[in-house]
Amino acid sequence: MNIPAHRLPLRDYQKDIVKALNDPKIDELLLVIARRGAKTTTTYSEGLVPDMVRNVLTAVAVYPTAKMGLDNFWTNIEDDGFKTVDHLPRELLASGGQSNSVDDMRRTLINGSVFRVLGATNYEALRGANGKIYWFDEFADMPIEAVNVVAPITERNKGKRIYTGTPKIDGINGETMRRMHEAFKADKTGTKYTCYIDATHYTTPEELEKIRQGYILRNGNDFKFRQEMLLDWGQSSSASYYGHIISAKKKDGTIGLYPYDTAYPVYTSWDLGRADNMAIIFWQYIDGIVRIIDSYETSNISLKDMIPFLQSKPYIYGWHFLSWDAVVHSTNDNIRRI
Repeated sequence: MNIPAHRLPLRDYQKDIVKALNDPKIDELLLVIARRGAKTTTTYSEGLVPDMVRNVLTAVAVYPTAKMGLDNFWTNIEDDGFKTVDHLPRELLASGGQSNSVDDMRRTLINGSVFRVLGATNYEALRGANGKIYWFDEFADMPIEAVNVVAPITERNKGKRIYTGTPKIDGINGETMRRMHEAFKADKTGTKYTCYIDATHYTTPEELEKIRQGYILRNGNDFKFRQEMLLDWGQSSSASYYGHIISAKKKDGTIGLYPYDTAYPVYTSWDLGRADNMAIIFWQYIDGIVRIIDSYETSNISLKDMIPFLQSKPYIYGWHFLSWDAVVHSTNDNIRRI
């Protein structure tokens, strides 16, 4: 069988990815690519399909759910009307070599290779597929246990695992995705590959701004735009109440590590509680800037018992700021203390 030719010209950034997909030394690839960056088409048509034609093997595409695999991949139609699944040409399929139900998405080639699409939560099917290549799409929303199930299989079969997606820090696997990206970048063995392709690689500034304004119109902010188009690792979802505040604080450097400076006094601010929690913030005022250096939270403890705790800290205190209800009652016995 002949390996299908490129249906569309490769963009410059895709050439290095295609080289890595077809490098037998690489056993794990993480492709962090923005929306509309052709990560799905590139992985399938330039990685899986050629490998299935060259060798007899089973390749498995894994989505967070089988229904997502059916909708996002198996029945997907591209901008020009071409079906994504047909990057594996029908003339390479065995007679009766395609199943199309959500429970069995499968293509069998005339050389015996098999391509399947499965949902991540069906662990038995993932094991039973015994694939040489497992490709995890929409990786930020992937239960990591699916990878744990598959890893011993690809290692035994001397195969590879491919992960694709956009950053999503509040995805169930978003932080793992970021850790893997950093680890793969630092890898010295030549067996790992990662890339980070934001939309500026294939979209003009004018088009990007138009897209951004659309997100703002629909969502009231550009959180999703920054996450999906600019690959902002730290971008919380638009439903996160403090997400935009935390993102801004990280960017301007006001979130960081601020150790105790013995040359300055420490102040405390209290949020008293009896039935609910009591919180204490320890801070210093240095060069006109408030630096929070410590915090403590507890419940079911009296103010009297908190004094030895404060004294145990290595701090020299200035003032303690308590809320108005400290004047009304004590958390010891409801008797006024201040």
